[in-house]
Amino acid sequence: MKRIIALALTLAMAFSLVFAFSSCGKQEEKEKTAYEVYTEALKKNNELDSYALALDMKISVSADGVSTDVPMTYDIKASGIKSGSPVYSAEMKMSMAGMTLTIPMYSDGKYVYMEMFGQKIKSSADDSDVDMKSFTDLVAKIQSEESFAGVTVTENEDGSKSMEIALKSADFNEAYGDLLDALLGSLGEELNGVGVSMTANDAKLAVTINKSGYIEKVGLKSDVKVTMTIEGENSEMNVSLDISGEYKNIGETVVVTPPADLDSYKEKEADDSDIF
Repeated sequence: MKRIIALALTLAMAFSLVFAFSSCGKQEEKEKTAYEVYTEALKKNNELDSYALALDMKISVSADGVSTDVPMTYDIKASGIKSGSPVYSAEMKMSMAGMTLTIPMYSDGKYVYMEMFGQKIKSSADDSDVDMKSFTDLVAKIQSEESFAGVTVTENEDGSKSMEIALKSADFNEAYGDLLDALLGSLGEELNGVGVSMTANDAKLAVTINKSGYIEKVGLKSDVKVTMTIEGENSEMNVSLDISGEYKNIGETVVVTPPADLDSYKEKEADDSDIF
């Protein structure tokens, strides 16, 4: 019996030594932080030359005791991104006052072309209130590692990963000020020459990374107080944002085809009163 016990102890010790040495030889892989997971996925997205993105926006604007809800959707395609001269096409739908307005758009970097109310117009990309690039840069705006402090990465059953980043007001303003200006511009709020300050409350960015490593879904929520100074007088509005975006078949090539009749688009006059 003693011989059997001794043999068992010897075998147990041998196995433990083998395990110990094999463990020492294999360096333990360090778990990636949320910031590292995010930046790796963002780098992969930034290597794309084309993509298709569907945006669903729920916007509520309150001012002077009046609240207006404006649901909007954008189906955006972009190509030629790596060339430095990207082109975009989009179909924007906006519901307001019981009506739904559908506006096809195209941008070649020089002009933004739109068709609405039966008219085909173009405006300088530098002067247009419509900035399709700002709509597609939701995830690329957060660069500070500090913003990811305390953020955890959730491993989902389908192999994707998700995280939610809480944003300070200053970080939100820096990242999404241009986007909010573009959105307000599309609603007819002329901000050129107007002093604007924004305070964001409860701002959150949600990101889903698919199993191929691309950022596939993004969501942005915030309540923003916008203060505008016009000729020394202040006015305020509250803007509630709920934006969700999803890249369609990300990684596949997307072709952007310009309208065949670009020559028929008339240049927008400076005093036009259109919402754009």
